Amino acid sequence: MSAASLKARNGWLLSFADVVTLLITFFIMMLALNHTEISRIQNWTDDQLDQSYLSLSQAVQSYNLQYINVNRNTQGIFLSISHPEAFERGGFEVSPGLAAELSQVSTLLSGIAVFNAHETELGQRIIQEADQDGMDWRVEVVVEGHTDNDPIPNGSILRNNWFLSTMRAQNVMQLLHRNSGLRNDYFSVAGFGEHRPVASNETLEGKGQNRRVNIVINAGFTRK
Repeated sequence: MSAASLKARNGWLLSFADVVTLLITFFIMMLALNHTEISRIQNWTDDQLDQSYLSLSQAVQSYNLQYINVNRNTQGIFLSISHPEAFERGGFEVSPGLAAELSQVSTLLSGIAVFNAHETELGQRIIQEADQDGMDWRVEVVVEGHTDNDPIPNGSILRNNWFLSTMRAQNVMQLLHRNSGLRNDYFSVAGFGEHRPVASNETLEGKGQNRRVNIVINAGFTRK
């Protein structure tokens, strides 16, 4: 086979290689653009949570709350209740002291950034763009109950620590919901009993830390 024939026969390889290179370049550009868009939305979401945390933490400080602490972590905004007098002793009824503080906090909830993200021009645009891509802006207020490992006495209406932790979380959630005026679908309850301790149950101090209710506020985009 002559050199000219060989060159003509293999010429298509050069064109094919060019097409593959262009396709690879195209997909890299699409991935880069997509990553940039995801980063923009994630940064905006984090900003809504940061603003909400700042509002709540300032309120906790200004009201000098004793039963409720607020932190910001990877889960979102984290309000913890572990005061020894937060609930009626051995039961699940919220104490008057905690009820007063929950009332103060809950009246602020409807005004924080995550529940009003659609009211800013940028928030409106991002939420509309996400909606076109099949995504919903979703805010969650999850109230989690926890106990120490002390067994529930026989014959008690509480039955077990799962029940106790769930009822405490339920009562906290109802106060938040009623006083905040927020929609029902924002709220949910979980009871973990003694199964997620944060300290050793071998000491009274550790047991006190394990008897707690956490309020986790998170927000982000989810598929419809």
